[in-house]
Amino acid sequence: MMAPMRYPCLTVLILVIFIWGASVEPATSSERKHCNITKVVVRAMEDDWWMVSSSEEQLTEALAEVFAGDLLEEMVGTIYPFVAEPQGIHQKVTASCHRVFAISDKAIVFSKLGLYERDLFDVNKVDTGVGMFFLTKNQESWYIEKMKLEWNKSR
Repeated sequence: MMAPMRYPCLTVLILVIFIWGASVEPATSSERKHCNITKVVVRAMEDDWWMVSSSEEQLTEALAEVFAGDLLEEMVGTIYPFVAEPQGIHQKVTASCHRVFAISDKAIVFSKLGLYERDLFDVNKVDTGVGMFFLTKNQESWYIEKMKLEWNKSR
């Protein structure tokens, strides 16, 4: 017959720590994941590498570096007319990610956004807003599948 346990709470606590510790990523891995996710969102909002695309196929290929699924198709459909016939609009968006929630291969990012108009002599802040980005991981990279942007001023 087994002897009664002297410290059942301690045994349960050790068991919980062991199970919880086995399922949580090390801090460095988690930090690296959040950094990679943040880079995708900032690149999607701030970079304009896609502006040099000379065809819809090139634009799709460029945007596929950060967008995926239906959002990729929507972005290409919205952006290609702008790239094909430049409108002379010089705007820049900035993004600062404030909250990143990631579980396995899914993530949600909350970001503050800024919209600036540029000309040869000056940069003026036009609007501010917030963005919510839903990302998924395919193989080794993160991609934005959905996003919701809310601007403070109506344009």
